[in-house]
Amino acid sequence: MLSGNRTIYLSTAFFTLFLPLAAASLIGLATHYWLATPMTAGPYCDGATHSWPVLTLVLATTLAMALLVWLWGAYGAVRLTHRWRPTAD
Repeated sequence: MLSGNRTIYLSTAFFTLFLPLAAASLIGLATHYWLATPMTAGPYCDGATHSWPVLTLVLATTLAMALLVWLWGAYGAVRLTHRWRPTAD
């Protein structure tokens, strides 16, 4: 409210909400691949393979949820600024 620029809320929500959630999604996918590879590539795999369509769907869903949380957080911050008024201590 005091800055007079609403893009500050978009950028703050992007760095505090979207980036951590997107990073967690990518780190989770990389961890899954790292942990599942020995079970799918070794002599004891018995035909086990990675399910790439499912992994792609999960990654797309988590990134879409991160995008939704980002926009929802920025929208909530903008709405709260309309009601906020500075008060004396």
